[in-house]
Amino acid sequence: MAFSTIVRNCVAAIGVAFFGGAASACATFYLMEDATMKKTITFLLALVMMLSLAACGGGDKPKGTYTAYVAEIPFAQLSFSGNKVEYKTLGLTEANGEITKGTFTMDGTTVNISYENGNSDTFVYDKDKDSLDYFGMGLMTFTKSK
Repeated sequence: MAFSTIVRNCVAAIGVAFFGGAASACATFYLMEDATMKKTITFLLALVMMLSLAACGGGDKPKGTYTAYVAEIPFAQLSFSGNKVEYKTLGLTEANGEITKGTFTMDGTTVNISYENGNSDTFVYDKDKDSLDYFGMGLMTFTKSK
């Protein structure tokens, strides 16, 4: 039996005894003699990690309808679908029911909205509270409508 095989088996046994099967698998991998196999496994592991990160993307953006209130009266609504957004004024203004359409982009937690009429708005999205804060200043917060 070759010395490297003896070392591999000893390290694998120690790994299983103290750290479980994952340590044994890692130890066996690093003691492999075939460089091509190491490269192949390394490539596959990197590919799996990259795909798992890609699968996580895009989940931290607003979806659905959010409403802002002034003195417990609905003031405005933002409705998000894909990268499209609609801003609708409610009850307290002359523009009651007016809808302005646009698109939005995300930069971290910042939501940048560009409306078709040339205007724009900026909000800070809090994914934990599922709410939007106008310019991140706490002056007007849009909360998820139920």
